[in-house]
Amino acid sequence: MEPRAEPAVNLFRRRESDTGAVNDRALRRAREGGQIVRVMPGSFVPAEQWEALLPIDRQYLRVIEAVDRARHPITVSHRAAAAVWGIDQV
Repeated sequence: MEPRAEPAVNLFRRRESDTGAVNDRALRRAREGGQIVRVMPGSFVPAEQWEALLPIDRQYLRVIEAVDRARHPITVSHRAAAAVWGIDQV
């Protein structure tokens, strides 16, 4: 059994900005205006793509971001692991 593939969304990570400096005010306005959704602090997805995702896909994106930020290897369990393996919660 393999972990499932990452949902196809345009994930923007503040720390990986191609343009260099990120305008925090513009990000805040875009969030408040409903144009983007914050997955985790510093990680954003266009709102229309976020709304199109199933709840399990949203959880999976959160898990991916948390694992990506970890400084040491971590183990995901319970609901996070269920999202990684594609096991839907009731």
